[in-house]
Amino acid sequence: MWIRLRGLYSRRVVNVNVNIVAAGLLALIPTLLAVHFVEIWLAHETRVGHELKLRLAPYHKVVISVVTFCVDVCSDVCFYYALHFMANHWPKALKYKPQDDERTKVPFFKDATLVQFQRMILSPLLYTLWIGTQQVLMQGFDVPSVWATAIGCFFAVAVVRTVHTVWMVKAAKKALAHGGKLLHGLAPKVWSDSQPTGGDAPPQQRPTSPAADHAHDAGNGKTKSPESATASRRGHVSP
Repeated sequence: MWIRLRGLYSRRVVNVNVNIVAAGLLALIPTLLAVHFVEIWLAHETRVGHELKLRLAPYHKVVISVVTFCVDVCSDVCFYYALHFMANHWPKALKYKPQDDERTKVPFFKDATLVQFQRMILSPLLYTLWIGTQQVLMQGFDVPSVWATAIGCFFAVAVVRTVHTVWMVKAAKKALAHGGKLLHGLAPKVWSDSQPTGGDAPPQQRPTSPAADHAHDAGNGKTKSPESATASRRGHVSP
């Protein structure tokens, strides 16, 4: 069971998604801690009925969103680089990779940065959904900032992971089709004795010496009688 899961995890489209989700969840820990401490620092007592409660002013909730963005970006990038190295470039992980996996031959930072570049393109969608959901919950429904941050994160990650997965699958299919054309164009042509000599390569030549002729026929499963061998040798004598 573990070997099957490890083999499935070695597939790039799988481990990239798993690593991004794992990095996001790990980065959520310092993000929520930062949001919690900033909320305590900025909150002020407000009388609600007969009770005093800690509340955030509307502009303080905007500060919460700024802190969320900054801490998450820094934490997420660090966690993802570590997880990507363990999944795709760590020597112990390479034995589970297919032998023809070209990604194992790409330098670590170049490979990981390519994924980060794709994520950077999608980051406006991620943080628009995340911060937007967070603000709606805090401003409109008075949800505590920690819960609003967590709910916004889960919603945004679910949407963006779906979009990124579709993107990676299409990119992989395109790269495979492009590679197949290259391989087809570079494949050597196979010639036989029955093909004409015209073209960009000559047909395979038959051996001209008696010894090579005998070896050629022996390799093809043919045996010659002494008479035919003598006639063959005579045929190679120049007039």
